[in-house]
Amino acid sequence: MFICIVIIWPGYSLRAPVDRAILRGVNLLVGIIQATPFTMVRNVTDDNGYTTIQYTGYIPDLIQLLVDQRKSLTVAPSNQSYAQIIQSVNKGTYDIVVGDVTVTASRRKTLDFSSAIFDNSLCLMIRKTSDESADLLAFLRPFSRKLWMLALCTCIYAGILICLIERADNEHLQNRPIISQLILSIWYCFGNIVGYGVEFNATTAAGRFLTVGLYILSLILVASYTANLASDLTIAKTQFVISGIDDIKNGEIPMNRIGIRVGTASEDFFKTEITGGAQNYYPLKTRQQLYDSLLSGVIDVTLSDSGIAEYAVNSIYCNLTIVGNYFDTTAFAIVTPKQWLYAQDLDVGILSLKESGKIDNIRQKWFQAQHCPDSTATTTTTTAIEIKAISGHNIKNHLSQFINYARSDTPKFVSHYGLTMRSSVRLNDQLYEIVVSSEEVPGEQKIRILFPHGYDVSGNNHRYPVLYLLHGSFGGAADWTTLGEAQAICGNTSLITVMPNGDPFGFYTNWVILGNDGPQNWRTYHMEQLVPWIDYNLRTVAKKEGRAIAGLSMGGFGAIRYAEQYSDNFIYMAGFSGVADLLDKRVQQVILDLTTIDYGKPLLGPFGYPSEPLNSSEWFAQDPITHAESLRGVAIAQYTGNGDDFEKILCDTNYRLRDMLISFKIPLYFNDYGSGQSIGYGCNGGHNWPCWNAALIDVLP
Repeated sequence: MFICIVIIWPGYSLRAPVDRAILRGVNLLVGIIQATPFTMVRNVTDDNGYTTIQYTGYIPDLIQLLVDQRKSLTVAPSNQSYAQIIQSVNKGTYDIVVGDVTVTASRRKTLDFSSAIFDNSLCLMIRKTSDESADLLAFLRPFSRKLWMLALCTCIYAGILICLIERADNEHLQNRPIISQLILSIWYCFGNIVGYGVEFNATTAAGRFLTVGLYILSLILVASYTANLASDLTIAKTQFVISGIDDIKNGEIPMNRIGIRVGTASEDFFKTEITGGAQNYYPLKTRQQLYDSLLSGVIDVTLSDSGIAEYAVNSIYCNLTIVGNYFDTTAFAIVTPKQWLYAQDLDVGILSLKESGKIDNIRQKWFQAQHCPDSTATTTTTTAIEIKAISGHNIKNHLSQFINYARSDTPKFVSHYGLTMRSSVRLNDQLYEIVVSSEEVPGEQKIRILFPHGYDVSGNNHRYPVLYLLHGSFGGAADWTTLGEAQAICGNTSLITVMPNGDPFGFYTNWVILGNDGPQNWRTYHMEQLVPWIDYNLRTVAKKEGRAIAGLSMGGFGAIRYAEQYSDNFIYMAGFSGVADLLDKRVQQVILDLTTIDYGKPLLGPFGYPSEPLNSSEWFAQDPITHAESLRGVAIAQYTGNGDDFEKILCDTNYRLRDMLISFKIPLYFNDYGSGQSIGYGCNGGHNWPCWNAALIDVLP
């Protein structure tokens, strides 16, 4: 009896390999790390309405050249550190991981790496500082040019008046040509202003009265000049300056002002070379959080990979810059398992691409573009006092502010509709953080606004739809761009994305029981002040067809209720893990257990105590299911999972809202992604950011 054994070699070949296993034809599960510009992910919808995931960037181009295979690319979860992602190769989650992964000795203990795919170093990134170079005219800085001109014109005008008043009675002006009289009078006024001795005294009452005015003007100018000169000198002396990594090693910068991303090679370097293992720096979880913290002044400096830093300061964050020399030269490589069968063939492929110049070509494609001015250049700021500061009056009134806004494409924000402007900061080329105040809610309120690319140059006639994106409990206006990935997801759309503060426990309603901080009228603030204020200040499509609203958890409740109460304002509503049934006893208990505010008391402000009968309580009055029919005419999307206990509770409430909408014959899109596999992007079905990011990606066209 003969037994025939057929061996199928890698690549589905019957011929035994003569030298190495070949990758061609092998289907790999490739984990890629989303990091601009290495890998960027977006949804693309074709003419037939089918949505596909599109990968662009340095890494997808490299993979295409290496294996000519994109079907098995999977984006690694955004809530995992680099250390966790690369260890997923050992766990079998991915065959290989490709991204901006640094080769380190500690990582080589458990994993292997391919030949280098990107030469990398570490560098320091800071905010741009003002230019303090020597200036012979620096003594003029305390006053603006307009104010200097005003002072000069005042002196000349006063001289003309003195000449007219004194020429007939003052013997020093008599028997002189008119030009001589005028020059001497101007000199008289100048001397009185600067405190220099003059050649004659005023003899008339009018002349003496004018002289007193010149004395008073002199006191004002001297006091203002001295104060602002001192301010300039103080700023110049306290200006934050760092020249390189040696300044950090020498302790020139407080450790808590240095931002480091946890789980990265830069953290390993910092612990090894700077702190001796201590974690006394400012920890950051995401790259977006790093940029935001640097721009807002939470940190002063951060360590970054040179390639990503160059792209960031050249193309996105024009008010950041790289300082000092690069250090800790390393390389990015593909993560593979130990003794991987295809390691040699992968290395041969990478080396072939290097020799042919193709890797250099894709590096130039993604890293050579520069949309910002020279990142090594410095910006010039001024503290010069303007005319309006001296006068104590704001010369520009509300109307002229709006006219100036209309003449410029750059976003400008003015007070209106009950909102008073406090400050405006441009965090990057698309993202602004606005601070306003309102009598409807306590304290100052932050609003983050994400603009589409090209808003500044699209022209005054180009108008944009607006997406209002609401945060959850314990959160704030920054959540969607620091904890979430709103900028990466929404930044390439044609939407203006508005992310207002709704208080950690505001519940997007007008409170029935006031706390200790005064009015808590969040619905009035958002719907009757913020929405018209946005339309007033920005080039929006200011009608129902131009507005959508979405939110997560507590913000999902807010999105539903605002769409119900203001159905004429919104064409689309999406709830991500939203609280959809206030009459669910489990939901009520969770809300009443939020005792963080109001000195440990139950959170009664938004809805009061649940009562019987419920139809007489605020819980019933604000219940989304009770008012579900009000959503007629609004496109509806609901997203929910079942990955943890709280999400299961909310899942039940969303099903009840869905059933009520169906009973009213109101169409909706309902996505129960269960454990998260059906929606992807690292979602595990739980009440967490990977799932909310995935839902936001799914919502957008």
